Amino acid sequence: RTEKNREEQRRTEKNRTEKNREEQRRTEKNREEQRRTEQRRTEKNRTEKNREEQRITEKYREEQRRTEKNREEQRRTEKNREEQRRTEDNREEQRRTEDNREVQRRTEKNREEQRRTEKNREEQKRTEKYREEQRRTGKYREEQRRTEKNREVQNREEQRITEKYREEQRRTEQRRTEKNREEQRRTEQCTVFN
Repeated sequence: RTEKNREEQRRTEKNRTEKNREEQRRTEKNREEQRRTEQRRTEKNRTEKNREEQRITEKYREEQRRTEKNREEQRRTEKNREEQRRTEDNREEQRRTEDNREVQRRTEKNREEQRRTEKNREEQKRTEKYREEQRRTGKYREEQRRTEKNREVQNREEQRITEKYREEQRRTEQRRTEKNREEQRRTEQCTVFN
């Protein structure tokens, strides 16, 4: 009986030991499973967090790109406005310069006309005085012929000057028209470019 008891005891001890080992293996397996589950959860959370972070970063970059694009657009618009203002200022300056030149030409023409009128008056006075002298000396008819000839020469000269002035005016008008066309063409090109 003692031997039997010992055998029973050994079996019981062995079973207990085996059971303990099995329990330990299960515990270890559970811990490993738990560790993996925790790791997966952590990895999932990290991935999710990274995605969220990436999404926020991308959104921020997109916002920055839009802001920069808007700034660039604004700069271009402002530059175009400035260019337009300068073009308009230049046109205004050109118009003023052209007006001043026209006034100067008219003033010069008036002065020339005045000088001619004054010269004609002086000539007329001298002619009148000479006629009076000629009438007294009996040579009036000859002087009359000479005066008529001089008048014709003077008329031709005045006609030549008038024709020259008209030609000059025509050329000036042609240049102005050509200039305006060129300016309009440039403006249209700028508008198309913008």
